Formats: sequence, C-alpha cells, structure tokens
Amino acid sequence: MHDVTNDPFELLGIERGWHVDLPQIRAVQMKLLAAHHPDRNLSGVSEADAVAQSARINRAVAILSDPLQRAEALIELGDASGKVIALPQEVLLEMLAKRDALSEATTREEITLCREWIAAERSATEHEMGSVLSSACIDWSAARRLLACLRAIARLDDDARRALAACTGGKE
Repeated sequence: MHDVTNDPFELLGIERGWHVDLPQIRAVQMKLLAAHHPDRNLSGVSEADAVAQSARINRAVAILSDPLQRAEALIELGDASGKVIALPQEVLLEMLAKRDALSEATTREEITLCREWIAAERSATEHEMGSVLSSACIDWSAARRLLACLRAIARLDDDARRALAACTGGKE
C-alpha cells in the first residue's frame, strides 16, 4: 500500500512516528500546495507533474491524518517482514458479538449504544497502538495485531453508520 519511495512523512518533512501534530501537517500541506500549484509553475515542472505532486501531498496528509492509515504506513515503512497477523480469537469473538448486537438493533438508541462501544474500542486500540509504535524497540507483531483490530473496528463502524442511516432515513 505505502512503499518507502512514497513515505508520507518524508514527503511532508514530518518526523516519522505515531504522534503527529495535525495543525503542523495542515500548515505544511498549504505551504507545499502553494509551491506546487499548477498555476504558479515556478519550478519549471509541467502542469501534469504539478498536479501529480499536489495529489501526492494531499494523499500524504490524508494518510497521516487518519490513525488507521497512519498505522498502516508506519508498519509498512518499519516492518520489512510484511507478515500478516490474523485478528486474535478473543477479539474476533467480541467483534462477532457486537456485530450480532448491531444486526439486532432496531432503534436509533440501540444503534447509538453500539456506536459508543465502537468509539471507545477504537480509542483504546489507537492508544495501545500509540504505545507500541512509540516504543524504543517496536514489537511489530503487536503492531500488526493491533492493526488487524483497528481494521475490524473500522468495518464494524461502517456497518453501524449504515444501520443508523437506514434507521433514521439518512439522518444521524
């Protein structure tokens, strides 16, 4: 997904790590986009190259702004093994139970309760991911396990959003 030649941290000149300063990233984005704007073309590059560079800058910002994508990027950039870790069985069972609860939810309140659990689980998992990826000696296996958890939580959240939209006629 992310290769070393397209390191979003390097592209934006941001120190590689879990903890990022979003206002700093936005400021760097604005500065870089202004410098690479196709209409300015001060560096003598073609309009197509300027547009492509602007797209790379925006994609890097999107990656670093989203904890799931940032975790994926950090793991891909730091763990050469590329070994996929399956969702731990206890987490899988918990996700299946929450998915069942979500599928049985018929009211806005029931779906909202599921979404609150999802938000709390996402926050706790992101916090744990931050601890793992900020460690002096990163446990890549633990990082990949947490990444699998974050992906499962994101899928469950997408399902919960769709269920809420169906329940409320598209209004959250």
